[in-house]
Amino acid sequence: MPKASPGPWNWRSRSDGDGAADERTDGDRRDRAVRAKSGIVRPVNASPATVVSLGARGDLEEGSGGGTSCNVREFALLSDGREVTLLDDRGWTSTASLGEISLTHVVRNVYTVVLPDDAEESGEVHEWQRFEQRLREAGVAVTRDELRALPYRVMLSVPCGVAQWAVR
Repeated sequence: MPKASPGPWNWRSRSDGDGAADERTDGDRRDRAVRAKSGIVRPVNASPATVVSLGARGDLEEGSGGGTSCNVREFALLSDGREVTLLDDRGWTSTASLGEISLTHVVRNVYTVVLPDDAEESGEVHEWQRFEQRLREAGVAVTRDELRALPYRVMLSVPCGVAQWAVR
């Protein structure tokens, strides 16, 4: 067997009876290549992700008939940069065009549609138990009390062409 060359590569002869050529092997690089193809990522010294904030994203659309609709998705932003969708079955519509609706009205509607169905009885402003469950499914351990203490933001996606929006 030939001597090992300096550097990360080791050389070995393949003896398949026909005087085969030398072949490079590197267990670590080969293993990394196999992991990369399989999509397996193994973080080293990674701490578990935590929730840093909660929010709702409202995607506004103008209808062909002049009305406005807004699909709302609630999410948790994690310390590792991921977003976990908590609820995505909310939204609202209006017969008014987007130019006729104030920003305050849009934000108020987003907050209204994310209220739990039993908000009047429970007094809760979010579905904390459902949020906790979704985050647990995503591998994030968090309590309802910890979620209640987090900042909450509303982000809006507005179609092109809405140049100004009155805050009233």
